[in-house]
Amino acid sequence: MLIAGGTGGGRTYFILTIIETLLRCDLVMYVLDPKNADLADLAAVMPEVYYKKEDITACIDRFYDGMMERSETMKLMENYKTGENYAYLGLQPHFLIFDEYVAFMEMLTTKENAAVLNKLKQIVMLGRQAGRTGGVQSESRRYGLACAGAACRTCHMPPVSNRGAQIQLKTDSEI
Repeated sequence: MLIAGGTGGGRTYFILTIIETLLRCDLVMYVLDPKNADLADLAAVMPEVYYKKEDITACIDRFYDGMMERSETMKLMENYKTGENYAYLGLQPHFLIFDEYVAFMEMLTTKENAAVLNKLKQIVMLGRQAGRTGGVQSESRRYGLACAGAACRTCHMPPVSNRGAQIQLKTDSEI
């Protein structure tokens, strides 16, 4: 899901509402806030909140590795059944919330950028079956996003699904 909107458009409060809802579910949540802004403050009340470049990169690596390991492990489980997913096997979902994705990618070297992008693409494309999904990227309108239905030409992320889910909060001048 992509949440796009101008400064003061309500993106952060919307994400906080999603986080509050997800906290009521039996899942593991990871929150990445490279600007060390509002979502980073959640570190005071919940684990797995990262805002430093190195910690965010390490979290993405662990999330990806966990997804790949779980995909293999699921197939070895006694009650594994083709076509079923992590929930059928009683496994806990893991959810990645990434605020200001483009800002983070701009902090990386070309080599780091390629490595992170590759893992995030794999998480988006393969993680759903294993219950390791990337859920929210929040971006300001200043990046000129166009992410509905196809890979974003600005941040290069594929859509979350083939439906290309997008929620766009309009600025006052656009209403």
